[in-house]
Amino acid sequence: MPAIQTALTLVFVIYHFASFADSRSWSSPHTYQGMPSHAYSEEEWPQYFEVADPLPNVTWSSPRSFAGSISTETPNMPNNTLFFWGFEHLNGSITSTNSSDPWMIYLAGGPGYSSMASALLENLGPNIMSPIGVSPNEYSWHNFTDVFFVDSPVGTGYSTSGLGGAAGDEERVASDFLAFLENLTKVFPGLQTRPLYLLGESYAGRFIPYILKAYFGLDASRRSVKFRKVGCSSPALLDASVFENIPISQVVETYPQLIGYDIGFFDYIQEQNHLCGYDLNLTYPQLGGKFPSLEVKYGNIGERVHGFSRRSSSLIGHHRRTIAHKNFNSPWAKQTKTRPRSENDPSSFNKTLAGEINTYYGCDIRDMVLEYTLNNTYPWSELRDASYFDITDIPYVNSPRAGLVHPQHWMNDNTTRSAIHAPVNKLWESYIHYEWDNPEGVDPSSAPINFMDELMANATADNVGILWFSGNDDALSAHFSLEVAIQNTTWGGVQGFAQRPNTTWYDDTGVPGGIVHEERGLMYALVYGAGHQINTVHPERVFAFVRDFFIGDMYVGLVNATAKDTSTSNDPGALPNGVVPGQREIYYGSKNITWPEVTVTAFNDHLLGTMMDRYQ
Repeated sequence: MPAIQTALTLVFVIYHFASFADSRSWSSPHTYQGMPSHAYSEEEWPQYFEVADPLPNVTWSSPRSFAGSISTETPNMPNNTLFFWGFEHLNGSITSTNSSDPWMIYLAGGPGYSSMASALLENLGPNIMSPIGVSPNEYSWHNFTDVFFVDSPVGTGYSTSGLGGAAGDEERVASDFLAFLENLTKVFPGLQTRPLYLLGESYAGRFIPYILKAYFGLDASRRSVKFRKVGCSSPALLDASVFENIPISQVVETYPQLIGYDIGFFDYIQEQNHLCGYDLNLTYPQLGGKFPSLEVKYGNIGERVHGFSRRSSSLIGHHRRTIAHKNFNSPWAKQTKTRPRSENDPSSFNKTLAGEINTYYGCDIRDMVLEYTLNNTYPWSELRDASYFDITDIPYVNSPRAGLVHPQHWMNDNTTRSAIHAPVNKLWESYIHYEWDNPEGVDPSSAPINFMDELMANATADNVGILWFSGNDDALSAHFSLEVAIQNTTWGGVQGFAQRPNTTWYDDTGVPGGIVHEERGLMYALVYGAGHQINTVHPERVFAFVRDFFIGDMYVGLVNATAKDTSTSNDPGALPNGVVPGQREIYYGSKNITWPEVTVTAFNDHLLGTMMDRYQ
């Protein structure tokens, strides 16, 4: 009897342990036939990782690629790996041991967003998802360099994590990544001496500065790679609540369609922006020292709003909530869909300039503006709730990715799994809500802006270039917050850029692609017609930019470029504060929505008038 009871107890413990492990996304790499039994090296491992078997529905010629799980050497966590998929620029270029050509690694953000999803949904890799399924991509970045997509942190995408093995902070993310790099370059030793270009998006703006900081902390003899440039689009360099709210005035100036060109509400936004201290004055170079610390003061709405604001550590996630109707008495609202007021609505308020912070929203101005849009401005007022509001790509009421076939089925197909040597005991998802391994379950690490001066000093000393860039259509982490971060950074003895970024760059068709500026090893760029996931709408534009300015050394926009091509052409459409107005059309399904010319002209005249008063 005791033996039976012991066996039952053991079964009970194993069952509940497995359930707990499953709840924490426990996973491990899979051992496929032919996996070498010896340590990572150039013997047998490249052949094992090569993607030699056909991929589902891929009937066209694809570049040679390598994929699989590589250990992060996390202490006491043998199942912790990062998953990679690398595509060759030229046949044999990844395995070559005598090349000096650049190579690239791409990191998605989230945290918890798979870089494989970036490759498939954002026009980065050779195979992409289209409305009909997987399709070839003429703008794949392997056309100009060897490119590796890596799922990070551990547990993201096809990266694996043992029980309790999730990263607890950014230092762990960085140490895991550098250990992965060391093992990767044992498999492909030619990569050790080639210049590495590390690029990412969104929350990778947290990962990459910490990775670079850890890299600079290593003795040169212990560095397994040679960083040449690092960069990130829409980078999370500031605290989330700050970088979301600081630029909201500039977002409305770029896309006044959000408020239906309502002049009265625009003036109210400007007043609230000033009262909350968000109207920072950027000078070139920045004068007056570092900007004062800003802390968003919430009103009665407090922490109850979870649909728009990312007050947790996530930038890309899936949140839903119903937005109560607010009575702003906007003239444009009369043309929108009417809704019954909620019993829990705050008392309505008007837009009278009262000289005090709004008691309901406090300084959460972005939520105020976006809730106004959702309730009062057609066509956004037609949306069911905030979860359908794509604030990452303003001209698109519905996400530009909405019509694409989701890659989940293709990535979880057993044929795909086997071909790319993926784990078999986890479900691949494009995004997971990343649970950091600490009591709060959030990223406790300080925003990179707090050590950016030190990072820039080390980058300058090591000749590592840095690129921060944004899309002009992004309201999640708009470009003004990035410009604030740059002007609050001191390097080379000067705070911020010495000149305002205003040089136009052009894509391969001669169309203006945006603004670019580089000083003292730091490059900033603004991409026209691009949102948060910057390569989605105009892949040809970002393809040319990354090829020429990140991997290449195009000198357009470079300050003090002695004897180099520095031909410039400033954008004549930029406003006095540097804001570049967005496009006139708003896309809603098959409709192109525009506003009456008289409405647009009246608003633009008022906007220019207020700016002339402000900048005189």
